[in-house]
Amino acid sequence: MKKAVLIAILLIFLCGSWAVSTAQILDFDFSREEQKSKTPVSSPQLQIPDVRKEKKELPKQEDRQVLALEGSINPLEYQVGPLDEFKIYIWGELEEELELTVTTEGFLLIPYVGPVEVGQKTLQEAKELVTSRIMENYREAVVSVNLVNVRYIRVHVVGEVKHPGIYEMRAISRVSDALAWADSLTSFADLENIEVYPHSGAQKFQINLLKYQLEGDLSNNPLLHGGEVVFIPPVALENQKVEIHGGLRNEGMYNIQDGQSLRELVRKVGGLSQNNDLSRVEVYRNEGATLINLREGNTDMVLQDNDLVIIPRIPDSVYVEGFVNIPGAYPYYAGHSVMQYVGFAGGPNENGSLRKIYIRRGNKCYKNGEIVFVQRGDVITVKENFASQLSDVISIVSPLATIVLTAYALNIFK
Repeated sequence: MKKAVLIAILLIFLCGSWAVSTAQILDFDFSREEQKSKTPVSSPQLQIPDVRKEKKELPKQEDRQVLALEGSINPLEYQVGPLDEFKIYIWGELEEELELTVTTEGFLLIPYVGPVEVGQKTLQEAKELVTSRIMENYREAVVSVNLVNVRYIRVHVVGEVKHPGIYEMRAISRVSDALAWADSLTSFADLENIEVYPHSGAQKFQINLLKYQLEGDLSNNPLLHGGEVVFIPPVALENQKVEIHGGLRNEGMYNIQDGQSLRELVRKVGGLSQNNDLSRVEVYRNEGATLINLREGNTDMVLQDNDLVIIPRIPDSVYVEGFVNIPGAYPYYAGHSVMQYVGFAGGPNENGSLRKIYIRRGNKCYKNGEIVFVQRGDVITVKENFASQLSDVISIVSPLATIVLTAYALNIFK
């Protein structure tokens, strides 16, 4: 009986060792066949860039440059002010070319004509006035008045901005340019009710900058003439409000109307990118969360006061994990296959199997071969091969077999 047990244990141990060797051979042969039928797995020397979105910084005030023009300056819109530079050509009785700068009090000092007040007049009005004054002295003259250099202006930006203060910019700048100098808005900024106080003492007016951003309505992003105070108010906390976040252009707090839906809010905020996952929008209310799939046309939700909306971002990378040589996150490249990303990770290590590769996308899991191309945010997992798993079992069984054999050799079991 003892001999039979001893022989059985030895056979189990030998069979296990043979099975490990056979599994390694089979897995190796499969790997070679897999590589023949699929894109070769290589491990190129990649310099992996930082996949985080880089912040674009504006130039410092002291390093400012001449701003690009939107087009020809509209003489009916542009308002002349101190330090604007003009070139005046006169032909006829007097041949003259004059280069003149508007004084700090708003005058052009024209030789043989005298001071002409052009400050706070439109460019069209200033040109007509200068031409008329020159022709009073030179009736047969031909006059050409040209704006050749646009002045710098100072604008006050206050309210819900990260760095309120006084900023210098060209007189062809708009309200959005002033807000850009102030280094963006806080999450409480009310873009729909921005107030602009003119330097001239004229009545303040309101603009809806959100409408400009979404529809390109330039009437809600007017030109600045200098000395204005641009005030960005906070949202009205006493009214119904919600917060929305997720890397959007205008994320933050918004006032809502009764019955306003989640879809309406997302359209209103705008700034969505291909990295926003609309299939898993989270709405937090009263310490509970609701998951909404806005990619389905019939799904929506009526918002309530103090709701928090989170639109998650899909990472601009692909993560390779499991039994590979260099696990980690790799930049997303359109059109790349699963095997190529396994190659980026150095291929399977000695315990990894090309048979067992899975791709997790959102809440679903796929086997290699069920999808063609990798997408942003995919997680590729290389599982352990059969030989390695069996070796783990043998490593547990072997010590037990050794103990039993020793016991029988010492006649412990009688």
